[in-house]
Amino acid sequence: MFYANNGGYDNNNTFKNAVGSNSGSTLYRYTSPDFAIESESDFKAAAAQKVIDCYADIKDDDIQAGFLEGLNEYFNLLPSTEKSKSGIYSTLSRKEFMALVYRAETPVQEIQEDEAFTKAVGKSAYNKYAQNLKNNSYLSIENGDLDATTYDGDIRRAEAIYMIVNRHFRDKLSGKAESVRVSGYKFVDTQDDNGNVTTEQVEIKFTDAKLNPEATENTLEALNEAFERPDTGMPKYLYATLLIAAEINLIDMQEDTRWDEPITKNEALQLLADTYRITNSEDGVLTANTEKFVTKEQQEEADLQAAYDSYKKSREKGEAVDPYALMDIMESIPEEEAGDSDFYSGYDLKIGEDGVHYLKSVIDGHEVHIGEKTDQGLTYKGELNDCREDAIYWYRSTHPNTDMTDDEIASYFKLD
Repeated sequence: MFYANNGGYDNNNTFKNAVGSNSGSTLYRYTSPDFAIESESDFKAAAAQKVIDCYADIKDDDIQAGFLEGLNEYFNLLPSTEKSKSGIYSTLSRKEFMALVYRAETPVQEIQEDEAFTKAVGKSAYNKYAQNLKNNSYLSIENGDLDATTYDGDIRRAEAIYMIVNRHFRDKLSGKAESVRVSGYKFVDTQDDNGNVTTEQVEIKFTDAKLNPEATENTLEALNEAFERPDTGMPKYLYATLLIAAEINLIDMQEDTRWDEPITKNEALQLLADTYRITNSEDGVLTANTEKFVTKEQQEEADLQAAYDSYKKSREKGEAVDPYALMDIMESIPEEEAGDSDFYSGYDLKIGEDGVHYLKSVIDGHEVHIGEKTDQGLTYKGELNDCREDAIYWYRSTHPNTDMTDDEIASYFKLD
């Protein structure tokens, strides 16, 4: 357990480093619930059984819970408060989960109390740990959403996943949540009767979660509404975090997310272990199969190819391109080659032989003329000072028998 992520020893190690390191620590494999126990003498089974024997509330056959509780006690994350009871199946409050995350990731050190945080949520033994997650929490002390009441209240699974994604995958979150269409894609392997495996990109759809595009921007109000009426769907930032979690194989989109249920101590420890086995890989990332390992360069290349495949499929169907895929493609193109149009990203502004402006894609070279749609699904209406003239010229050339005046045509294109 004392292995650091570089393979060396560290006697002030963390749960994060111990379970995430694949250079010396067997915990890297053992914390996966899919790890097969071949015999009762296996380390995992033996270690778990000792913990199960100590606590009356852990099921005799729940090796995974026993093993995780052993790690919890070893690293002193959320110590049990009742004799002979671990509380492994108990639900966690926001303050407990926030403190758990910090203690799982941070070596023992002196911590100064955040007076503003304590003033907002009240005094608690958890504050000096939980305060360090205030910028990752869905509820904030800044607007009063995180107060003494909500701080002590149960944290739901969607909130817990949000906090993890916002802490460790924040760069993905802002782009995903602010996209025109909040959606996600991932690669899925399928095997036919002859054993042939094919990989295809599929849109992420959950069995029990959906977006509520009408949800209010007020976080606490949106949260309460979602939990009171889960059938209406989730606020976009919470839903976006589920998409990201599915994309990186932190959760399985084919299983119920149970997003509106309180998270238990057992589930929280597993969520953290799964997260650290992804984030702690210095030389690569883990795929859905935890034994399959690819380099970061290989994964980035695969992600970019997926974005291009999504782009091509949308273009073939005449649909707006997924904004997340479009953003990935544009980020891979050098700035000097990314297009010179001021209003339509990914296009160069051109002038035809007839003197009328049109757009040319820097991605695949397709042209967009007035009245046609761009990759973003926007109707091109002309550019710069010639916008009105371009629109009128195009409309008259395609509608030679029109009785509309120039002003009426401009009004039609909302250019008046």
